[in-house]
Amino acid sequence: MRLRRGAFDGDVHPRARAGTQAQELGRAAAARPLHRTVFVLPSFAGGGAERVLLALAGALDRARFEAEIVVLDGRGPLVPPAGITIHDLGRPRLRHALGPLRAVLRGRKPNSILSTMGYLNLAVLGMAPVLAGRPRLIVREANLPVKSIEAMRWPALARLAYRMLYPRADAVLCNARVVADALSTEARVPSARLHILDNPVDGAAIRAGLVPVREPGPGPRFVA
Repeated sequence: MRLRRGAFDGDVHPRARAGTQAQELGRAAAARPLHRTVFVLPSFAGGGAERVLLALAGALDRARFEAEIVVLDGRGPLVPPAGITIHDLGRPRLRHALGPLRAVLRGRKPNSILSTMGYLNLAVLGMAPVLAGRPRLIVREANLPVKSIEAMRWPALARLAYRMLYPRADAVLCNARVVADALSTEARVPSARLHILDNPVDGAAIRAGLVPVREPGPGPRFVA
């Protein structure tokens, strides 16, 4: 008695084989560690720079990235995205926060670090040699460098630090071309590392604000 070739002698239907391969790929993706990205910001006080970084942290694909936030001072009205680990250093002044910040970054071993504000960017870039695993360093510059430098306690030293440390960044995010051009000439950042990233817009919040609100009472309403 002869048996027809089929599943009993090793043949597998193409669809079954494809399904098995898809399952194996799915298991491999699930086993792959997430890319840990740590966002560093000064506070939740409500400034534009802080809002942008929180928006970026909340927009990461949770299937691929693990986002964490390190904040020097966790006080403020801004609410971080849900499900993100917060490391509140409780040190409003940078000089008091340097040690705890370095300890958290070394302990968490992130794949990449994204910071904002000129003085905080300089601190993160300055501690790059002592960070474990050589994470990718991404800094966001929202102001013209000259404005950030003039606001610091020692402008001459800050200008030198910009030229020495900003070229260490793997990427520099700028909210306008004029900022990128200034960093290229004043801080000598290679143009290939400069990227224009417009400020994110919360469309849902804008649409919610467009809902008309009518105060109670009869008669027409005028808007001036």
